[in-house]
Amino acid sequence: MPSILESGTLRLPSEEVNAYRATADCLRQSCEMVVDLKKPITMDEWIFLAIARAALSGDLRLLDRAIAGVKAEIASRKQHS
Repeated sequence: MPSILESGTLRLPSEEVNAYRATADCLRQSCEMVVDLKKPITMDEWIFLAIARAALSGDLRLLDRAIAGVKAEIASRKQHS
């Protein structure tokens, strides 16, 4: 689990850096998204890495949950506008 820094960014422990390295490389190559795992990362980057890692490993449940959450938020905002 990453440590939350005072700045609101996250510092990944070495085990997570190693686990996410291949995913970060894949993101850099496929969509030019650069996540420097040696530096603190944003919560959004961490979530994106987790979803991409799950999808790359064939576990689409996390991706499906994220999509469902976004759809629910969109529906909620439409109701309140």
